[in-house]
Amino acid sequence: MSISQNFPNTRPSLNLNFARSKTLDPRITFSRPQTGNGVTYVGEDGLIKYVSADEPRFDHDPETGECLGLLVEEQRSNLLTYSEQFDNWTVTNGSITPNIATAPDGTTTADKLVENSSTGNKEVNQGNVTYTSGTSLTISCFAKAAGRTRFRFAGTSERFDSGTNAYFDLSTGTVVSTTGGMTSASITPYPNGWYRCTATMLPTSSGTSNVFITLVNTGTTSNYTGDGSSGIYLWGAQLERKLFATSYMPTSSGQGDRGVDNAYMTDDNFSDWYNQSEGTFYANSTTNVSPNLFSGSIQPAILYATDGTSNNRIGMFYGPVNSIYTRIVSNGVQYGPSESIIGSINTTKSIISYKTGTNGGGASINGSVVKLSTPNLLPAVNKLVIGIQATSNFGVLNGTISQLTYYPTRLTNAQLQNLTK
Repeated sequence: MSISQNFPNTRPSLNLNFARSKTLDPRITFSRPQTGNGVTYVGEDGLIKYVSADEPRFDHDPETGECLGLLVEEQRSNLLTYSEQFDNWTVTNGSITPNIATAPDGTTTADKLVENSSTGNKEVNQGNVTYTSGTSLTISCFAKAAGRTRFRFAGTSERFDSGTNAYFDLSTGTVVSTTGGMTSASITPYPNGWYRCTATMLPTSSGTSNVFITLVNTGTTSNYTGDGSSGIYLWGAQLERKLFATSYMPTSSGQGDRGVDNAYMTDDNFSDWYNQSEGTFYANSTTNVSPNLFSGSIQPAILYATDGTSNNRIGMFYGPVNSIYTRIVSNGVQYGPSESIIGSINTTKSIISYKTGTNGGGASINGSVVKLSTPNLLPAVNKLVIGIQATSNFGVLNGTISQLTYYPTRLTNAQLQNLTK
């Protein structure tokens, strides 16, 4: 079979290469409300950058500088105040030297937690954090070695199983261990020796208590005699009432809030390129949500053509069992392909075609064998939503879309498969 048969001869009527252009097509309507000291993303140089309300973000890999595409995240709040001013936190057996080092955003705003020469835990903590039994919280902070190479996040014991800790090694860039009510942890390298460390904890009771950042000597020993000068650099602390961390939201005396990233095309900006009778959507996307969290309530969306309801839609989303799900739904009837298609999570090349008739529906993920369906009726749609489920702030991608392409024809099965390889 020739190459011309394996790849489309038809030009796409919509081709959004967010990673290459780092701009939004003018036909896209975009909004994101926010309060506090700003909203951030990672720039090409690996440094944290700031944007204003309603300004799209094009995220980058902090190590390679590769543009990952349009960042789409759900609504979140940073519950911690003074996220960069640890001299406003409570310090035990040590001190805070403010604004002593270059921070992950390139400014001289990083603080140093310095241990004293006493014996005991050397730490900073912030109180008045509200915990709800059974509702997870995720803490994150940028950290860099400064004499000490290990530290831990901890939750107050009366709100968690005993010994709720997450230990990190800043010399090797690894999570050492998690204990007690700390259910997961991760560490991500940033330029100039910085790491963003995150940990999720599950309270076993409700109330108001503290979160701790504690120096560790060797292994997991936090109760030791200090040398009076060693410590770690800290910047950008954040606490979110969810199972995973999102982009950093700086705070001062009050919490920071970020609304959902809302990107869509509608009316003539949609109908100019969309073919109601047949077509094909392709997307290259990445979600920052761990696959083990995919569930009925966490389904990161890739894209949807919709009438604004869940009864009429064509789209794709991440689902349970580390899968990508595709949907063709018309007047509330799901025609499929309704099966999940196992993909390489978390980055996927996914495609869905639609047309009435035998095997008119087709989908492939990362070069998988095409799954087929026979839609009897196609949905009447008038809007494309990017990175969000068809209705409301549910199933947000919490990741990036590097490319989104639409062909106004039902591509062949070979073309569907080859485009996603």
